[in-house]
Amino acid sequence: MGAQEKLLLEIVKKNKDTEYGKKHSFAKIESIKDYQRLVPVVTYDDVQEYVMRMTKGEENVLTAEKPAYYCCTSGTTGKPKFNAITPTYRAQWQSAVHTFVYNMFNAHPRAADQEILYFVGSTKLGQTEDGTPYGTMSGYNYTTLPKFVQRLYAVPYEVFQIADLELKYYTLVRLAITRRLSFCVAITPTPLITVARTLEENIESLIKDVRQGSMERIDELPKELREVLEPRMAKNPQRADELQKLVDDGKLKATTVWPDIAVMTCWIGAAAGMYVPELRSYFPGVPLRDAIFSATEGWCNVPLQDEKPGGPLAIHSHFFEFIPEDEYEKAERRVLTLGELEDGKRYFILLTTGGGCYRYDLRDVLQVDGFYGKIPQLKFVYKGKHCCNLAGEKMTEGHFNEAIQKIKEAEPEKGIVYFVAVPRKESGNIGYNLYIEAKSSVTDLETKLDDSLQEINWEYKSHRECGDLTKLSLIPLKEGNWQRIRQHLTEQGANEAQMKPPHLTEKEAFITLLEPKSD
Repeated sequence: MGAQEKLLLEIVKKNKDTEYGKKHSFAKIESIKDYQRLVPVVTYDDVQEYVMRMTKGEENVLTAEKPAYYCCTSGTTGKPKFNAITPTYRAQWQSAVHTFVYNMFNAHPRAADQEILYFVGSTKLGQTEDGTPYGTMSGYNYTTLPKFVQRLYAVPYEVFQIADLELKYYTLVRLAITRRLSFCVAITPTPLITVARTLEENIESLIKDVRQGSMERIDELPKELREVLEPRMAKNPQRADELQKLVDDGKLKATTVWPDIAVMTCWIGAAAGMYVPELRSYFPGVPLRDAIFSATEGWCNVPLQDEKPGGPLAIHSHFFEFIPEDEYEKAERRVLTLGELEDGKRYFILLTTGGGCYRYDLRDVLQVDGFYGKIPQLKFVYKGKHCCNLAGEKMTEGHFNEAIQKIKEAEPEKGIVYFVAVPRKESGNIGYNLYIEAKSSVTDLETKLDDSLQEINWEYKSHRECGDLTKLSLIPLKEGNWQRIRQHLTEQGANEAQMKPPHLTEKEAFITLLEPKSD
């Protein structure tokens, strides 16, 4: 708590003469209690006007420091929300990242032996009215690294800017297949899975490319990109022979092509956890470490163990507050500090950072999973906005995740690829449609999933029993639907490397992308 209060007072003191600081009496704040009394809890909608004024060049609005960059969300609609990257904010999130990387490399020293496969978004999607660039956090992270560090990456940044996903991943694998990888980093499991699948599905043409020093479809790339990539694609008959032997011996797998991978990092909990079994099938035996729970607005924990979602709160990065999950909608709700959290309980998280977020409601729900000393260990559970309340059931994305996970464990042969629940508001037929893409028929799962949801969410069970809600409807999706959605959203401006698939949504723009099977 001492570290948290010290950090909070440093932030408010630095920004006391900003417009926001004057409006909320930052100069009078001498304790956490003062801060909670004088400064309101806000969402992005509450401060968007301030942020947009900053992007036009106004100074001392939210931060005393002028932003050097703006990161924007990688949400599935592609519509960005801007978050200022100031020198203070950059130092804050780097504190969490450096602690995370140090501990991971300490546990897996071989991870630093060879090259890194790091999935990034675009560093410059555009610029604001005052000329400040904006883009993705991952792109900014990569391009601001020292050049000697960038040389550790197996695939150049430019590859991740290819819009055609199939071409992008083929190009990525073509380059990586001749490199020695020891560490792989992605936000979600999907990019890592796609790499392994692309490798296996295209191995014959890849071997041919490696042998000849070429690349299938390279003519589809812009001339300037080809000039960057072609020197990395020299003829390598020895490597081609090695790959061919793996094929001939029936041993071709991502882990035999890249046997030096010591650890992989991506989100492994909550919705992302649904894709971990498939990831493990492609990379058996490779340790998985949860990625930092982060958003463009802040970096919140430091995972310290393999195979375990979450980690200790990053107490030196930002100031954190919490609202109990069951009090969030109440007029009189408690706002707690880390010393008041209870093991096993769930909370909405609020951030105060050096980037102009003050008691910012991230609308994410986290759960306390034990303590590291006196620091609570927190793991992400679900996005608070991914919640529906048709009849008082308070259905969340987490409920559907849990129900599907039970099916995936009990019936793995179904091969569930993707799913999303959509509220059904027809008069007399209020309930949920559950769209599922799978490798085999799932029509027999409708009753099982509805029963499972009733076990998981007792309020849903209550409203089902009294007839307020009708039975879940299961709608099979066409094969490749999720891949087509990813391609479409990428073309609309979403960052594919960080794309977080919704598993419960009411957004018409997303729902229209779902393609049910005709039968």
